[in-house]
Amino acid sequence: MLIRFNSVRRHVLVFSVLVALLATAESTFALTNEAVLRLDPETRGLVRQLAEDSWFKKEAFASALLGGLIAVGAAWLAHYLQTKKEEDAEKRFNDRVLGAIRVELTTLRQFYDTSEARRFKDFEEGDTFPFWLHLRQNHFTVFESNAAHIGKIEPDLASRLVRVYELLRVLIEYLGVNSRYFEELQQVWRELRIRPTTVRADLIVDDLQRREKQLHAQMAHQAMDLKRLDGQLRSEWDALFKCFEEPSGKP
Repeated sequence: MLIRFNSVRRHVLVFSVLVALLATAESTFALTNEAVLRLDPETRGLVRQLAEDSWFKKEAFASALLGGLIAVGAAWLAHYLQTKKEEDAEKRFNDRVLGAIRVELTTLRQFYDTSEARRFKDFEEGDTFPFWLHLRQNHFTVFESNAAHIGKIEPDLASRLVRVYELLRVLIEYLGVNSRYFEELQQVWRELRIRPTTVRADLIVDDLQRREKQLHAQMAHQAMDLKRLDGQLRSEWDALFKCFEEPSGKP
């Protein structure tokens, strides 16, 4: 700005001197027909200042450079503070999300360990899980409502979270299949107790007994799947809660 001001001032001085010279020349020529120019002291001072003036001033350049550096530094500082503020806000939000997810998983684990699911680990070959469970509502409200933010947390913790919830979903699907088998098995038992009296009663009973064996075998196979899944889930659960306790994953 200072350099530009000096340049403008120099042009103004040149213009002023030219105007004064032309005015003087016109007046003198009209009286004597000779172009004799006589400058008054003020005009001579302006001409002398114009001749000595330089467009480059060290002081002005230093001031402009310092001002530019200050402006750049202020802009960088403002950007840094804004970025830091946004990162801190995001970290606090992620910590709250992790805290809520941890509460949800803790509640599910407590329910899991006190329900009939605690029997899964003790299943032997041929055992069944003769229970019908109604598992149709959403059991993972906190996780699913914040799934979009999982990618913003520490990668190892995020990966373990996804694995645990995926295993829980698979467990619910397996329990749903087992419940349908058991519901159908109960229907077969009811029909066997009725003991049909028609001419084809023996054939009907044979079909029912055959279906009973099939359902029992399917439930036994499902029980082994539940036992295997239970082991994987407990292992992932323990690793996840251990990760929660670490400084990088602690809500």
